[in-house]
Amino acid sequence: MAVTLIHCFDVPTGREDEFLEAWQALAAELVGCLGSRLYRRSAEDVGIFAFIGVEEWESKDEWRAATEREQYRAKLPAMRDFIGYRGLYELIQEEAAGA
Repeated sequence: MAVTLIHCFDVPTGREDEFLEAWQALAAELVGCLGSRLYRRSAEDVGIFAFIGVEEWESKDEWRAATEREQYRAKLPAMRDFIGYRGLYELIQEEAAGA
């Protein structure tokens, strides 16, 4: 069953570029990911939940396999200063625009 990873990050003001660089390095190692998006909070004061990453995966097993790869894990230290909250979600309802 397909799953979506939603990952919210706290990024201190002034460290956005550092976070983006670390995120891009990790995203490049997401072997098997069906697609990912990174959202930035639109307020001037970033901080709490400054960025939200959304990744689509074929299954929990595909996600686990990708995040256990040595190449992926080697990029994690660059993210250690950014508090993250994540969860895997399954789609339970979808509405088309104008429906």
